[in-house]
Amino acid sequence: MEKKRIALIGAFQTHADKFVNLINSYEESEMAAVWAEDPDTAKEYAEMANCPAVENWEDIIADETIDGVIIMTAPVEHVKHVVAAANAGKHIYVEKALCITNEEAEEIRAAVKKSGVILAMADPIITPITKFFKKKIEDGTIGQVVNAKSRISFEQCPGDKVNDPAVIDRIHKLGGIVADTHSQHVLLYLLGKPVRAAAMMVKDPTGKADIDTVALYEFRNGAIGVAECCSRTSSGGWMLEVHGEKGSYFTDRKGGIYYAPAGAAFEKISDEELPEAEDYPLHYWIRCVVENVQNEMYGVDDACDMIAMQNAARAAAENCVQID
Repeated sequence: MEKKRIALIGAFQTHADKFVNLINSYEESEMAAVWAEDPDTAKEYAEMANCPAVENWEDIIADETIDGVIIMTAPVEHVKHVVAAANAGKHIYVEKALCITNEEAEEIRAAVKKSGVILAMADPIITPITKFFKKKIEDGTIGQVVNAKSRISFEQCPGDKVNDPAVIDRIHKLGGIVADTHSQHVLLYLLGKPVRAAAMMVKDPTGKADIDTVALYEFRNGAIGVAECCSRTSSGGWMLEVHGEKGSYFTDRKGGIYYAPAGAAFEKISDEELPEAEDYPLHYWIRCVVENVQNEMYGVDDACDMIAMQNAARAAAENCVQID
């Protein structure tokens, strides 16, 4: 089998090296070129991947022997790289968030749809736990869903780092904490696209970037979803709750799952009851490219819906009512 030739555009994300190594570990793909914002980083990754480093990312776009690109630049730069790749007929694996504005998202969607390339977003939220929760929602085990909450916390800027210009600039280029966590995507996966949003965002002392966010979403069936994103503490990890008229499912910070039927005590769910894990998104994208089938798990429409959710939260946060 002829391997798909993949190139890296950008190393803003610290796990870009992981993707480089994974591409070379798959039997269906190999690294063909690397471009990074810092030439020394590009050289380091190229040596790691046993492929050339290029001086300009446009050289990758122009190379007709390259089948696909992994875009790991800052999200504030994504739109120009994604659109250029799509227009050149190259398949795209892009780190979340897809971009920043709704207008950028629609420009990307149009370019991807017109070209027919396969785009996947790097946001591995389809796990045995989320698949289990989704099945219980769809099969009616907990009845009509009335509330769901996804909470993620991680040490992005604890303590004095909140005053570090480099740390805050990085969060700003990510699109803020609201764009750098999985909570909105989990709600989108479980409940579909919401219809309204409200939010509260805490910004860094300079007001440049949101560092903690709580966003509320109303969904078409009347359910309310809560997406919490906290960057000032690592205590808590990821926790998920889904509450329905007939019962609830929820996780603890260690990944344990519990079920509480309405009016009854909760019980722990065995790991044996969970569905199998899906293929890692990067490998899933490679398989889609090899088989020439569109991505049905992490595609451009979901990526654009996430941008709409994030921007609705930003707009709502700007219109909070002051309490005197």
